[in-house]
Amino acid sequence: FGDLNVNDLGSFFLHNATVTITRDGDTNTTEPLNEICLRDFTAIPDSVKRGLLYALGVDFYDSSTVPNICVYTLSLDELAEYFNNNPCIGCGQEGHRYDLKIKVNGKTITSYTTIPHALALNGLGIRAVPGNDSLVNVTASISVPSTSGNFIRYWTRRNSEPYYTAFSGSVYDDKLFSGQTLTLPVERGIPGYVTNPDPVTYGYFWKGDTVTVKWTNIDSRTFDFYNTLENDGGGSPFSSPVRVKSNVSGDSAIGIWAGYGARYYTITIPR
Repeated sequence: FGDLNVNDLGSFFLHNATVTITRDGDTNTTEPLNEICLRDFTAIPDSVKRGLLYALGVDFYDSSTVPNICVYTLSLDELAEYFNNNPCIGCGQEGHRYDLKIKVNGKTITSYTTIPHALALNGLGIRAVPGNDSLVNVTASISVPSTSGNFIRYWTRRNSEPYYTAFSGSVYDDKLFSGQTLTLPVERGIPGYVTNPDPVTYGYFWKGDTVTVKWTNIDSRTFDFYNTLENDGGGSPFSSPVRVKSNVSGDSAIGIWAGYGARYYTITIPR
């Protein structure tokens, strides 16, 4: 409950861990991950640094005090292959399972996730907002398979802003919609540090906006994590406590190892 300074974030990361991922239980596909830290790359544009901090829920405002946030990821060569749409062992692919193993400070942490096949949208549309000639609703049309067990997580991007999740929650299951074709509103996402969104513009987009929706399929373990995390009562002292369903195992470990079957959709709203 004490104060948290943005520069403290760098001190929370554990360095020099041994991190590996294995695909489909085949040890021949085991891939080591490399530790890459933000301050190692001085040429990274501020917009990229800002997007990374926004993803962590930090309101980034001073480029001279960027915390040394680190990630464990593929080698730069493999990342280049991935962004050029070339296959690589460590690059996530739909329909596969990925096991995670972390060894650090004498502890071992493990998890697994799957990347489901993406359930494509039929398309995006727009609807007018009654009584307001500047705002619009963006909608998504989707045909839900008759087989149950489909889980969705989505983000939105407005123009050149980062991708944000919706304030009301980003994950859904198909319990109520199995076998149906329906059109749903796509709520405009906001940064994680915003706790009181504007009630007039909340969820809407503006005329002239270019809107991109990142629509992903996730497995049940990933759904359970985010569903419990996003429904924890919002920090209210009067809410019931919710135990977040972590999908990682190990001494004092809690968190999420998630795979996404992703599709991207863009619509430009007429002025």
